[in-house]
This record gives sequence, C-alpha cells and structure tokens, in this order.
Amino acid sequence: MKRTLKHMPGDTSQDETSGRVRARYHARCFTFMLMLLLSGCVVGPDFQPPERPAEQHYLPASERSEHTIRQTQAAIPSQWWQLYGNARLNQLITQALQHSPTLEAAAARLRSMQETLSADVGSVLYPSATASVAASRQKISGVGFGNSAFATTYSLYRASVDVSYVIHPFGRGQRYLEAQQAQVDYQALQWQAARLMLIGNIITAAITEASLRAQIAAQQQVIAAHQQSLKISEQRFALGAIAKNELLLQRTSLAQAKTTLPALRKSLSGVRHQLAVLSGTTPAQAQLPVFTLEQFHMPQHLPLTLPSTMARQRPDLRAAETLLHQASAMVGVATAALYPQFSISASLAGEGMRLVDILKGQPVWNLGANLLQPLYNAGELRARRRAAIADFEQARASYRQTLLQAFGEVADSLMALQQDHQQWQSEQQAVRLAAESHRLIAEQFSHGSSSQLELLTAQSQWQQAKLSEIRSRAQLLSDSAALMQALGGNST
Repeated sequence: MKRTLKHMPGDTSQDETSGRVRARYHARCFTFMLMLLLSGCVVGPDFQPPERPAEQHYLPASERSEHTIRQTQAAIPSQWWQLYGNARLNQLITQALQHSPTLEAAAARLRSMQETLSADVGSVLYPSATASVAASRQKISGVGFGNSAFATTYSLYRASVDVSYVIHPFGRGQRYLEAQQAQVDYQALQWQAARLMLIGNIITAAITEASLRAQIAAQQQVIAAHQQSLKISEQRFALGAIAKNELLLQRTSLAQAKTTLPALRKSLSGVRHQLAVLSGTTPAQAQLPVFTLEQFHMPQHLPLTLPSTMARQRPDLRAAETLLHQASAMVGVATAALYPQFSISASLAGEGMRLVDILKGQPVWNLGANLLQPLYNAGELRARRRAAIADFEQARASYRQTLLQAFGEVADSLMALQQDHQQWQSEQQAVRLAAESHRLIAEQFSHGSSSQLELLTAQSQWQQAKLSEIRSRAQLLSDSAALMQALGGNST
C-alpha cells in the first residue's frame, strides 16, 4: 500500500521547504521586475524621420530652359544677404537681428520651453525628496482620564524626510519627455523662421526703397524735360508759330507728370518707416541708411541647393517634422497608459518635546510601494490611443503638405527669376531706344520740324520705359531674395 504523507501542523521540515519555494518565487518576481526596469521597455513607435525627397530638380523638364542667371549646386552662405554686395544692407540686418522685439520674444519663448523641459526631466526621471520641520504647542485636559482637575501643556516638535519615486517601466515618462523635447525643437525652429522672415522683409523693403528713389529721380528727369519743352512751346506761341491749344496740351502734360511724385514720395516714406520698425527702432529715432539701386549687385552665381538639402534647411519643414515627432511620442504615451505604473515612497521622522529629542528618540519610518493597473475605464484609454494615432496621421499629412508647398515656392521663384531677367534685358533695350527717339524728336521740335503731339508721345514713351526698367530690376533683385528664403536660407 502506498502511503500518503500529509502535512501535519508542527511538521517543520515541510514548512521550511514551502518557505524556500516561496522565497525562490519572490526572488524570481523581483529579478523579473528589476530586469524590466533596467531594460527600459519603452512601448509605442520609435520615431523615424520622413524620407528625404529623391527629386533632383524643382522644375519640370519643359521649363528647365537655359538659365539666364547662373545657378550653382552649392550651400547657401550663413550670411546670404551679403551676396548683394551692399554694405549698408549688411549693417542694417545686423542691427535688426540684435534689436528686433520679434526675435527677442521668440528667444524668450524658447528659453521658457527649455526650462519647462528641464523641470519635467527632474520630475520624471529622478525621485523627489522633501524635508519638513513642525512645532506645535498643545494643551490636554484630564477629563478623558477621569480627572478633570488634571491638565497639562506641552510642546511637540516633529522633523521628517519624505522620498517618492514614480517608475515608468513601459516608458510613459520617457515618451512624455520625448514629446516635450520635440516641442522645444519646434520652438527653436520658430525662432529660425522668424529670423529668416525678418531678413527677407528687410531685403525686400530696402530694394523697394531703392526702386522708389530711382522712380522719383526718373520722374524728375521727365518733369525737367517737360519743362524744357514747355519753355520752347511758350516761345513759339509768342511768335505765333503754334496755336494756344498746343500750348495748353504741353502744360497739361507737365501737370500730369508732376502728379505722380506725391504718391511715390508717400510710398517711400512708408517703406522707410517699415525699415525702422523692422530694425527695432521708431521712425522718429531711426538712423537709417539711404538705399539706391546702384548699391545692389545681382549675384553672379545663385546657390541652388538640392531638394534633399532644402528639406533639411527650411525652418517650416523642420518644424513640421518636429510636430510629427511629437505626435509619434504621444502615441507612446497613450500606449504606455495601458500598462502598469509603479511608485515607491519612504519617510523618516522623529518626534520629541524638545528639539534635541528628535535626534535622540526612536525614529518613525515607513516604506511603501504602489502598483497601479487600469482594469476598467469604459474604453477610455484605448480610445485615447486611437486618437493619438489619428493625430500622428494628421501630422504626417501636414508634413507632406508643407513639403509640397515648399517645392511649389522654390519652383515659382526659379521661374520668376528666369522671366525677370529676360524682361529686364528687354526693358533696358526699350529705355535706350526711347531715350534716343526722345532726343531726336526734341531736337526736331526745337527747330520746328516736329509737332507737339510727336514730342509728347516720345516723352511719354521714354517715361514709361524708364519706370518699367527700374521696376523690372527691382523685381529681379526681390525674386532672388525670395529664392533664398524659399530654399530656407541658412540657419547656422
């Protein structure tokens, strides 16, 4: 007969065996938890930057005609505005970068985000410890002890140190910090975008000022030519060589030529005020340089970076990528919320009726651990994870849209430069022909061999040709700056 040994109370050998089994089980559990913590089991997707564009060109083959402006596959200089060879422009941009309130606000916002991240790192990755000291004066009666006459007053001092630490074995804290770091990177790129926009606005305004000054000078020359023609007409009218209506026609033409000057001067004042504000000063206190078209030199070689470089250089594209990174990290945060979270706490305290008794008496301490595992929340956590995934998909689509817009802006700028240069060359030729025609007809008019109408027509053609040539040159310079902006400038 097989005997079955039953555990009887008092059987110490089997109690010791069961104890060893439980000890080994607890040891295995502790080892597993320690390995889990040390391995950093971070759940959620690891962010992968978007693939860089593989295109080698910005324009379709049908539009990639022979460039009238030479473009080189080269990196954009860090101070790319110096390509225009304008020392006054360089000085003004340096001043604006130092005193712009817009950049100061963006930099302060960046520092705030950086300090917030530092605070989050301290609260997530490291334990927190607090110390407290308390003193109280108390009085108790003897009613509770059956002696109402008994009463005592005493002082009680207490000092304690409390330590707590939240453990994120599934990476909830790490993913949260990853998202916060992406937000800091985004703010840094916002500062770079504001800097690029400020530089571009100053260049455009300076070119506009130079264009307006040239238009005013050209208009003054036209007015002077009208005045000279009017003087000849008055002499001829006095001699009876022309009718009064021809004299009135010449006076009307001169008056009309003068009407354009106030509008041009008004625009010039507005641009100067804009430059003052961009440079960080008020219009009344600004000491701005004077800009003329002769000071601007079109770069002989415009740097044209590859699309892959442009994607790494444009602040708005890089900012869209950081938002995508942040959305990816938030998916990890929502995923980690489905898993357990651990926390440990400890405290050490002392009490006494005198301050010295706190150190001499027996300390009071406690040590605890907490495990929090969501069990039922009506699908809230999984719904939040699905929402985070949808936010990630939205950020990915937004990045692609920003990339497409960037390609479109560069393509527009390249095509504009091609057309601008061709138009400027045509305008220069038109100015030369119109000036020669006006000179010949004015000479003939002074000798009475050409009519008043022919002279006015020649003057009008010359005036329009000069103004168009000035605007074309200014547009060419502005579009070259727009190309540098569209390529992202250089944030180094």
